[in-house]
Amino acid sequence: MNPVAAPVIDVAGLTKSFGGRKVVDDFAIRVNRGQIYGFLGPNGSGKTTTIRMLCGLLTPDSGQGQCLGYDIRTQAQDIKRQVGYMTQRFSLYEDLSLSENLDFIARVYE
Repeated sequence: MNPVAAPVIDVAGLTKSFGGRKVVDDFAIRVNRGQIYGFLGPNGSGKTTTIRMLCGLLTPDSGQGQCLGYDIRTQAQDIKRQVGYMTQRFSLYEDLSLSENLDFIARVYE
């Protein structure tokens, strides 16, 4: 496959549970370069958990796939070096500005 035409996100079967409660169940998505997607749903529907799995911040209980050509299970560190993720509410250092938080996270993940 031509690397330019390869999808930037291509996952299938992603599942994640916390405390015996399944919060993401058999999720699949394929996003090609240049496409824009939004995740909509009520609180607790698994949106943040899914994004965190795609960004390499959480390992799925099952499923497979790639983000930016990196395996989400085995190459999470590589994904984290390429993808920026900022939560709605800063949970680490609330006294830092948005810019300072982004700079801090960028330095942590090189």
